[in-house]
Amino acid sequence: MRDPVVQCEEELAYYQEIFDYIKEDLKKSEGNCIITEGAAYLPELMKESNIPSHHYLSVTPAKAF
Repeated sequence: MRDPVVQCEEELAYYQEIFDYIKEDLKKSEGNCIITEGAAYLPELMKESNIPSHHYLSVTPAKAF
């Protein structure tokens, strides 16, 4: 079994890597209404992209989860 901490770090790095592609798509759809889901839409990445928090919904589990 792999170390869970390493798995988590790798997964978050993957999300950050693919978010550039997501950003491109979000820019293309600006002004349009979209519905999407995915773990890569991390709140901190959305904030860094200047996407207002009232324009999306993030369901994030509690730390205890």
